[in-house]
Amino acid sequence: MVLPDADAISVIDTATLTETRRIPTGASTEPESLALAGGPLFLGHQATAFNAVIGPVAIGEATPAVSLDDNPVWYGEPRLAPTPRAPDRLVAAASRGALGMRV
Repeated sequence: MVLPDADAISVIDTATLTETRRIPTGASTEPESLALAGGPLFLGHQATAFNAVIGPVAIGEATPAVSLDDNPVWYGEPRLAPTPRAPDRLVAAASRGALGMRV
């Protein structure tokens, strides 16, 4: 789950409903959403006051890290979702109106 006020991702054990790990996303990233697509985990997060980006999260590493993009292209935080019929695709919609897709 994303923790916008803490600039982090919380990893929850669904059997015990307890947090098992917290992955920092970087200062002032305000993560909005997460989605698995084609194996990687993607994060939609705030980059500037008005713009946002989608970045991969290296969850397979001993110390998971978020790749932050220096070139924000979304107006508003992207809301992410996997596509059931094409599991290698990620659908993203900006919270302020634009629509896009990442393959």
